[in-house]
Amino acid sequence: VSKMIEKGTVDDCGPAYRRMFELALVETEKFAASIAPAAPAPTVTPGGASEEEEDGDGGVPPDDSDLPSPDEGLEWMAADGSDAMDSTVGECFASKVEVARAAMPEGVSAKMALNALLLDGPAPELLQKYHVAIGDKEPIEIDKWESARDPAGIPRRKREVRFVHPIAYKMGPSQTRTVETQWLSFTSSGGIVLEVIGHNVDVPFGDQFRVESTFEFIPTKGGLGCDLVASVATRFIGKKPMVSKMIEKGTVDDCGPAYRKFCELASSAAADFASTRPGVAERRSRAAAREAAAARRAAKKAAAAAPRRSAAVSSRSMKRDYLSAAPSAKPTAPMVVHAKAPFEVLGVDGNLIMELSLLLVLFVSMLLLFAALATLIAIKIDIASMGSSISRM
Repeated sequence: VSKMIEKGTVDDCGPAYRRMFELALVETEKFAASIAPAAPAPTVTPGGASEEEEDGDGGVPPDDSDLPSPDEGLEWMAADGSDAMDSTVGECFASKVEVARAAMPEGVSAKMALNALLLDGPAPELLQKYHVAIGDKEPIEIDKWESARDPAGIPRRKREVRFVHPIAYKMGPSQTRTVETQWLSFTSSGGIVLEVIGHNVDVPFGDQFRVESTFEFIPTKGGLGCDLVASVATRFIGKKPMVSKMIEKGTVDDCGPAYRKFCELASSAAADFASTRPGVAERRSRAAAREAAAARRAAKKAAAAAPRRSAAVSSRSMKRDYLSAAPSAKPTAPMVVHAKAPFEVLGVDGNLIMELSLLLVLFVSMLLLFAALATLIAIKIDIASMGSSISRM
């Protein structure tokens, strides 16, 4: 049973020794923590202020409530109720496909985006730059906003934009005259929705569909910022033509890159507009000062905690060395326990006794097998003789 004893020894000692290692590591960490130096107390300057107080925001106010609002004086919804709220014009608004998205620069709210990108003034310049950037050709005509009623009779702002747009359809002309009717509305959450219904005059089946594009300015950061989301859908007039799938795919493929370019130009224009607003430069200066002060405080805390971290690192190094020592050390021979069977005490070889016992068992088994075989043969002979006697009678 020597193999059984060896296996039992390993199985019994393994868990016990692993537990001993765990307890040793815990005690080592406790000892390292007890000898680590404490964090230094804040140093008080001759003026009575601590170093942490001196490393504050450098006299910068904790907020910007004393500065004028960047949105002050900007135009929003008309007071006479001529602007629409929470209503849309496009019939495919619910099934539109998003093709572009961009976060407006820091501090650009939906109200600021309206004045910077959509209203008469800087907006026509942005549209001119956008249409030239995507390859549209002159004449590019942009009308002024006017109050009008949409097909549902709801008053809202409306304008038209006309230009020549190149197309890449496999069939038809290489360019088309395009007329866009743009409708402006607002949301109760403080957002803006610009809907653009485009008619490609010269493309095949151009009278049977309209491209409905949507540009949504969605408020973020509690109204202090906004995201611009561009979507598109194709509305068919009457029965869909056989090439409706081709038209829908062509619309998405054509508008996706163009609207991503618009988002890029809009972000740049909004940033330029925001830099001219009152209080914006001071806000940015204060934000930079607060970030610098926070960095100084973090650096000072890191320097104060360095001795403690050094002690912790030493403890971890000790742990790694302790754990890695066993695998890297030269393996020792397993402990062998020599146990003697009772008959080995008398000086008899145990292996010889085991072999003789097995031979005896094998011999007895063979004798029994031959005896059974002889019995079967005798029975068969008796049955054969009995049959011969019966047949003679």
